[in-house]
Amino acid sequence: LKGGPGTGKSTLMRSVVSSLRERTPDMPMELFWCSGAVTSLDGVYLPQIGVAIIDGSHPHCVEPELPGAAEEIVNLGMYWSADKLVQQRARIERFMHDIARTYSRAYGYLSAAMLYNSEAEAYMDDAGGLDYSVLDDITNRLISEILPQKQWVSRSVREPRHMFASAICPEGAVNHIHSLMTPLSRVYVMVGQPTTANDRVLKKICDTARIAGVFTEVYHCCLDPNQIEHVIFPELGVGVFTSREPHQLHAGLNGKLVDLSKCIVEHRVKTALADQAEVLRLYRESMIRAIGMLSRAREMQGDLQAIYKDAMDFSGVDGEVHRIMREILARIE
Repeated sequence: LKGGPGTGKSTLMRSVVSSLRERTPDMPMELFWCSGAVTSLDGVYLPQIGVAIIDGSHPHCVEPELPGAAEEIVNLGMYWSADKLVQQRARIERFMHDIARTYSRAYGYLSAAMLYNSEAEAYMDDAGGLDYSVLDDITNRLISEILPQKQWVSRSVREPRHMFASAICPEGAVNHIHSLMTPLSRVYVMVGQPTTANDRVLKKICDTARIAGVFTEVYHCCLDPNQIEHVIFPELGVGVFTSREPHQLHAGLNGKLVDLSKCIVEHRVKTALADQAEVLRLYRESMIRAIGMLSRAREMQGDLQAIYKDAMDFSGVDGEVHRIMREILARIE
């Protein structure tokens, strides 16, 4: 989908999703949400028929690699009044400039938060505060429970799928972890103080599953994408999740707790804990400032969208919804 802000890209996708849920309630759908506006969709994927609809406009520009053969451009700019937008050019330019500057400030604070978070984790390692033999025991026990040896027979290596289940948004930390947990028959939730332990555990589990030929969905930390937060094995109905700041899972979620604080050698980390507390304070302060900038950017984005909405003929967008639905239903039938 191509078009400016407020031209109906998310509305189009939501309409398609709503229609499909009415007509084919059992069809699996994957929804990809916008971090800048948590109720807006950035993408929809229908794995059963191999169809995806994505917002390919700024700031996440996507161009077709096989135009016409595998991808189609839906240009919602066909349905706006260029004359109206030309009259608003100065305002549009100002909003776009101010939004870009505000996002830049937000990302600066998020970068600082990531550094403080990494530093907080490093205090434990530097103090020799992790008992790696205990950590290995916990990891190996999880692997034996999740990946029984009979699963390893005559399987080829399978590459994992990498995604995000959470984001830092204008509302704060937002996640869709509950929707990932719902279809699972067995859930493990890792808890404990900020250390590198959870990432180590998950990476070892992922590496073992890959070699064993078990398909894995890997969900990365939105603050530091090099870290893994959650892993799911859809074919086994099992997931391992991390509950820690800023994405702490609420107490109502069912799951077997894996307490990684058992890996901490208490007498080695007393000084480290005091230093860590100060770094975590700076981390939280940076997060608050980042979220404030994101909220300010969203307000300006709303004003920019209003300009484009005023110039749109949304009956044309409705027509695109009906056309896309006809094509999707034809594939299903």
